Amino acid sequence: MLKSEMLKKLERINDLPTLPAIAMEVNRMLQNDDVSIDSLCEVIEKDQAIVTKLLKLSNSAFFGLRFKVKNVREAAMLLGFSTVRNVVVSVSVIKSFCGIKSIEGLNIEDFWKHSISVAIIGKELAKQSELAQPDEAFLGGLLHDIGKIVMIQHFQEEFKDVWERLQVSNELFFQAEEDRQIAGHALIGGILAQKWKLPELMVHAIRYHEKPSVSCSDYNLVLIVHMANMLANALQTDGKVNKKFLVSIHKDAIAKMKPQTSNINSWYPSIRAEINEACEFFMEGR
Repeated sequence: MLKSEMLKKLERINDLPTLPAIAMEVNRMLQNDDVSIDSLCEVIEKDQAIVTKLLKLSNSAFFGLRFKVKNVREAAMLLGFSTVRNVVVSVSVIKSFCGIKSIEGLNIEDFWKHSISVAIIGKELAKQSELAQPDEAFLGGLLHDIGKIVMIQHFQEEFKDVWERLQVSNELFFQAEEDRQIAGHALIGGILAQKWKLPELMVHAIRYHEKPSVSCSDYNLVLIVHMANMLANALQTDGKVNKKFLVSIHKDAIAKMKPQTSNINSWYPSIRAEINEACEFFMEGR
């Protein structure tokens, strides 16, 4: 099935993954600059599972707050509305996809571990470079490959074709998609993010994470998610480096984050523990 046919089918699919109502409502509310902290907290507190996750994360080393957060209101005041929204969306997305089965080419647990690794690396790159908000880089990293989930649900034949091609070539996933002339996971993920009514900068971070475009609403955020994805793929758990990802990093990402990438050996080892902690946190109870 070619790209145009896949996009037409995508428009007709009625059971695309949806965010839980609470995440949709929180996201909708925060499109309004006049939303009150009381109304936001009232909505979040309807889901005690999310409240528990939010408070646990707020009090972890992940944010490094000096004060113990005791309720949603304190979390919103100390972390900010945007960060709270991103935590709610992150928890909701992983919870929504917990029933997805692994297929050949995609182990769902490895998928989330990679996504969380990209989120953590992206957050660190944003923090060090000050090119984007760390919490936006985290969410963009977490959701960057979400289109692959849609592919294994609704375009399994196309996904398997790409996977089989990767077994006999040295291409990256998105390059194999382009060679097959199909709608890639980045495009599909961007469309899904639009349907979820996520902010435009987040839609673009997902849509263009493989091939950054200067036309994006936040080009620096896209470059950070792109760089984080390439680094997460290149820096393998066995300590080896997969150079095919490093040579595919966009030149603008290299230029803007040269201090961070040239000094990676000084900071990457220290965030491995944070990656493991985040994996345990977000995947707990899956």
